[in-house]
Amino acid sequence: MAKIKLNTSMYSYADSGDVEIISNTVTDLSSTIDNLAERVRALEIRECELEAENAKKIIGYRVNARRSR
Repeated sequence: MAKIKLNTSMYSYADSGDVEIISNTVTDLSSTIDNLAERVRALEIRECELEAENAKKIIGYRVNARRSR
């Protein structure tokens, strides 16, 4: 049995099956966090792309407005 710390003031004993479940859960959570981080990066990139597209449109409108004067 392994002694595991459940929180700052309590300890409990877990057998190897419990430790494996906890380990798998931590691995799953880590994978989920990695996936979410990748999605956030993709959304940030897309946001920058959209801002760039909008800036190009605004510049285009200003150039066209100056030409039409």
